[in-house]
Amino acid sequence: MSAELEAVRASGDPRAVVRAADVGMLPVDDVSRQTSAVYYAYMLYAITDAEIRAVVSGIPRQLAPQLEHLVPAPDPLVELESLSAMASGLTVGVLVGSYTPEEAVAFVDHRLGRLF
Repeated sequence: MSAELEAVRASGDPRAVVRAADVGMLPVDDVSRQTSAVYYAYMLYAITDAEIRAVVSGIPRQLAPQLEHLVPAPDPLVELESLSAMASGLTVGVLVGSYTPEEAVAFVDHRLGRLF
């Protein structure tokens, strides 16, 4: 977990923690854009390489169980998994220019507004 997410977690604000986790997955600056591009290159490679697939296939599901206790919903794990999937799709959208980073963050905020 990133230092930024740990700092937000210490604040005790569940929405802020979930937001930091989701926004932290988005390519909102040069460094996160490069990181996302490399990550998705491996994800695409994993389609045809079983060894790489074994390494990367579980990554999207690692964060949700750590945050499950923060979400006030009947099925918090489903809510968190869907937020992660949304962030994944938004990441690709930002990388290819369908959305700006600001739009992607606004979409996350909109979804969180409905959840919290």
